[in-house]
Amino acid sequence: MGLHVTVARLESDGGQHGVRVTANGRGAFTTVQVLLSALAEQPLLRSGRQSYRVLSADFAGTPLASVCTWADLLAPSSCGPDLRLHFITPVVFTAAAEGPMPAEVFPQPLQVFSSLLERWSQLGGPALEGELLAWLQRYECVVSDYWLKARPIGLSTGAGAVSVYPGWTGWITYACRGPQAACMSALRALARLACFTGVGNYTEVGLGVTEIVGNW
Repeated sequence: MGLHVTVARLESDGGQHGVRVTANGRGAFTTVQVLLSALAEQPLLRSGRQSYRVLSADFAGTPLASVCTWADLLAPSSCGPDLRLHFITPVVFTAAAEGPMPAEVFPQPLQVFSSLLERWSQLGGPALEGELLAWLQRYECVVSDYWLKARPIGLSTGAGAVSVYPGWTGWITYACRGPQAACMSALRALARLACFTGVGNYTEVGLGVTEIVGNW
């Protein structure tokens, strides 16, 4: 499992800013130890002309802190057939359109979970339900409820130009159209992974920070 690190600036509270750092994969524990040691020696951070002093480093509570292996992500859940995600920082999808249809920029199940499935494979995760992608493509998983806000996010492309995409924050609920325990278990494992890797594109700059609403 390769090392994956994401950094996201969270909403300020009383003039203080929070930065969330997540690391998973081989070497993650060592990476966090090195980061904490560096912050202890040099708590002053600079970004452009701004300087920030680190006041504290807080570890996430369970269940995130208890995840150590793929088996933890695959653990059975007592939750119902619905799955609700909270997008803390804007989620952006930048995939190009295929054929005459415009590119999908809303966090539909196929967009969210196919990208997470690809990330799962890249990190060397164990095989999930074999029909999962085809099941998503048949729209057997749908959006049952949501409260999302979109704001324009400008992103630089490889050519240097800036493209603007909608960035989604808020919560969204996914549900099966029919009973399919195996596929929903796979979606829940991918949702747990999303708590570490984020959802969508440009997660490496802090976009797509995600958490599961309700029981883990």
